[in-house]
Amino acid sequence: MRLEAKELRIGNCVYYDGRNCTIQEPTDLIDADEFKPIPLTEEWLLKFGFKSREDNEYGYLRLENRVGDFYVRPSYDGGYYWGFGWSNEINNQRNIKCVHQLQNLYFALTNEELMIK
Repeated sequence: MRLEAKELRIGNCVYYDGRNCTIQEPTDLIDADEFKPIPLTEEWLLKFGFKSREDNEYGYLRLENRVGDFYVRPSYDGGYYWGFGWSNEINNQRNIKCVHQLQNLYFALTNEELMIK
């Protein structure tokens, strides 16, 4: 999968030059053609501070924040669905497959960076 500079922000985690790295400054975005997306996995969610819900029947993971809870649940095609707020339902069927997509979505919803804990 090819990344475009418009998809990326400072703080996004990407794969570059054989390793995972974080975009540090705007000049990093000049070489966006060299970046590869990092597949979103449960391991990454745990690194970001997501925790398993008590009623984890569907594989839900949640991240508590000032605004409420942000939930994700595995989808059948390898990504994650997301939900936000106090509801127990995942209410958005958009599939998130890459770490930078989750980071960008979380920032758009909360105005807070999703960083590795």
